[in-house]
Amino acid sequence: SPAPVSPAPVTPAPFSPEPVSLAPTGPFPPCLVCGDGKVVTAPDALFIFPDQPTITCGQLQEVGLAGVIEPTNCGFLPNLPQMEVCECAPGSLPTVSPAPVSPAPVSPAPVSPAPVSPAPVSPAPVSPAPVTPAPVTVAPVTPAPVTPAPVTPAPLTPAPVTPAPITPAPMAPVAAPTIRPSGALYPCPEVPTSGCSICGEGLCVNNFYAIFSHPGQPDSGCQFLEQSGLRGELSNVECSTLPPIVAQTCSCNSGIPETLAP
Repeated sequence: SPAPVSPAPVTPAPFSPEPVSLAPTGPFPPCLVCGDGKVVTAPDALFIFPDQPTITCGQLQEVGLAGVIEPTNCGFLPNLPQMEVCECAPGSLPTVSPAPVSPAPVSPAPVSPAPVSPAPVSPAPVSPAPVTPAPVTVAPVTPAPVTPAPVTPAPLTPAPVTPAPITPAPMAPVAAPTIRPSGALYPCPEVPTSGCSICGEGLCVNNFYAIFSHPGQPDSGCQFLEQSGLRGELSNVECSTLPPIVAQTCSCNSGIPETLAP
């Protein structure tokens, strides 16, 4: 009797998707909102900036990588106080990998065994047994639909802050007002030897978002002026002239109230 004929199994070739890196979609180069080598570690925290829509830190990072933020605005984002909620830290940028794609179902061609005709045997006739091949059933493979989530970054165009050097006009010295702290106070920031406090010795800014205006000079934020003084970016003349004229606008105090402390 001839041996039964079994068709060879059909195995579909494996399919391995390639990872897809996030590429810019806007008109500008990618912007690292946390600065070089750093990424957002608190993506659900809210980034709040005056006159701009409130978005999450994760969305802000996606907008920057998508090339929507202008390079002039990208430069000062990592130094903004509002970026502290995003908890920037060293890390690698995120990548987007597509969902796995299953191969299409493979249906093997039917296998028909060749007829077997046994040779006659003498003296007794031999009748071969019928050959019935085993049925081959391939389970259907249904690939999962691949639907990438659309990313629609919110427009972010913060106004550039480029203060010009402050050269106040000569004026008669005015005695600084007496500031009486109320409630628990935290110490003012330490002043480096190369810097100065715009409020004067032992005092610091309490109204961080106030805008200081002076005739003949561009408007500047109180917190920006204070940080410029601490970094040693103001001249000796500016350091000695500013305390009496910024004291009221910037709410200079001998410490930082508990409600404003970081």
